Formats: sequence, C-alpha cells, structure tokens
Amino acid sequence: MKAKRQRLSAYERRKQILETTYKLIALKGFKSVTTRMIAKQVGINEALIFRYFNNKDNLLTAVVSDLKLRRPDYNINLPDTEKEFFDTLKKFESFFLNLNCNDPSILKIILYAILENYPVPEEFNVNSKGTFLNWILNSIKKGKSVWGFNKKVNEIEAICLFMGGLIYYVLETSVTKQIKRLNKSENFTELFFKVLK
Repeated sequence: MKAKRQRLSAYERRKQILETTYKLIALKGFKSVTTRMIAKQVGINEALIFRYFNNKDNLLTAVVSDLKLRRPDYNINLPDTEKEFFDTLKKFESFFLNLNCNDPSILKIILYAILENYPVPEEFNVNSKGTFLNWILNSIKKGKSVWGFNKKVNEIEAICLFMGGLIYYVLETSVTKQIKRLNKSENFTELFFKVLK
C-alpha cells in the first residue's frame, strides 16, 4: 500500500520549492537547474511550480533575494577607534568562517549569481549604504584620515583581499571536506590590517 503524501499549505509548499531550488543551485549553478529537476526533487508536477512563481526567473530571483548575509551585530556607525574596527572584523571573520564552513551553500549561490550574471541583493554591494561591506569601506577611509592607514591602499581592492581570503578558505574546506585549523599566518583580519598599514 502506498503511503499517502502529506498535503502542504501554500506557504509550506512555496518554502519547500524555494529550499529545494536553493540546494540545487548550490550544487549546480543557476543555468543548470531546470524547473523539471526542481519538481522531480520536490515530488510535484512541474506546473505546480508556476502556480507559486510565474516563471523560472521569478523563482531564481526569489532564491537570490532570500539570501541575506547573516552577520554578527555591529554598530552601523563608524568605529571610534582602530581597535573597535579590528575587533568587529575579527568577530565577523569568526562568524563568516563558522557559518560557511559548516554549510557553504549561501556562499556558493552568491558566487554562482556573480559568475552567471544574476543580480545579487544590495547587501552584497560594497557601495550600498547601511551594509556591512559599505561599513568596512568607510571604516578604511576613516582609518586613512585618522588612524594612519596607508593612503595608497585602494579600499575596494583591500575589501576584495579580505573577503577573498575568507572565501578561499571556505571553498578549500568545501572541496577537501576538511576544516583545517588556521595557523598564525592565516589569521585574515591580522593580514588585512598589515595591508592597511
């Protein structure tokens, strides 16, 4: 006798479709994932996807817009001291590595979005006011004028260096399936500050 499939509410079904799409994109990228593939994975008729999302682009946009870079609490105001800036970045480094090394899906989806030319949420744009990346940008600018940071350092390149190091570590962890212990030469915030000086 076949087990009766549980009927989900519209909210639960939509959430199930989004979560399945999210997992598939993290594995295969945006362009490789089809609505047929999603429907098969969820165990529904493909047409049901279009009941919740008008088309594949709307579904993919919903996945991307649901991405939020969860971050430790930080004061949106610029740090008062260089130490406050350092401590906040150190806290972010720890949070980012713990979150993404355990489940690199968010990071993979963001990278696929960038590589496959899908729009990413404003939160990931360094020039979007009120975002963590913009906070880093403005903190570096303040550091150049107040804390003696090297005036020749390009702020955007410096942020790319910092985030790139974190991203490289997470992806290495994902590929090797091992979380390696960071040695003293791999403390990203410390290396970032050496560049800023």
